[in-house]
Amino acid sequence: MSESGDFVREKLIQYGLESFTDTFKENKIDESIWSSLKGEILKDLIPQVGLRIKFQQQIRFNLFNLIAQILTNLFSVQSVEHVIEEDSGPIDVTFLLTGPLKISPEKK
Repeated sequence: MSESGDFVREKLIQYGLESFTDTFKENKIDESIWSSLKGEILKDLIPQVGLRIKFQQQIRFNLFNLIAQILTNLFSVQSVEHVIEEDSGPIDVTFLLTGPLKISPEKK
């Protein structure tokens, strides 16, 4: 299996959705389009509502962790907390940075 196929399989195992590995493989889902999975496409891949929500929660959780890591490194803060508000529209994520806040100028 390719590295991209390994990525998909490993993510599905991590999310507790390994039973969908063949479905994702048959539909040529790979790492390059992983973050684009939503809406009707995701409904086709994961028809069960509960499991689809589980998948979406994991994607959001991983995205938050990535952003938190970047913000922590960029601003040298002690921690990054988040608040996620969901409704029928886009997800609003607010990040709360706890200090001290240090921004270093770029080195030339």
